[in-house]
Amino acid sequence: MPGRAEDPGAVPEALYEGVGRGTAWEGATEREGLAAEFAERYATDHLRIDDELWGRLHEHFSDAELVDLGLCVACWLALGRFNQVFDIDGACRVQ
Repeated sequence: MPGRAEDPGAVPEALYEGVGRGTAWEGATEREGLAAEFAERYATDHLRIDDELWGRLHEHFSDAELVDLGLCVACWLALGRFNQVFDIDGACRVQ
């Protein structure tokens, strides 16, 4: 697939450059872009998840996939907040 790294586990720098800026990585699929838009709205302004977005999401995702996406976003947000509250920065602290 064009724009994808040879290593399927590699994350292109261009993806990181668009995070938080409301722009999708130019190599993203329509589903990836919609998932990113959903996640951003869920995290920053959940009341803006309107019928228009649901319509676009339903064009590319099944109901089961949308539930999975919502649960993943919710879990990652909760884990991020948990880490902040308990001052866990992701680094392995060996005492």
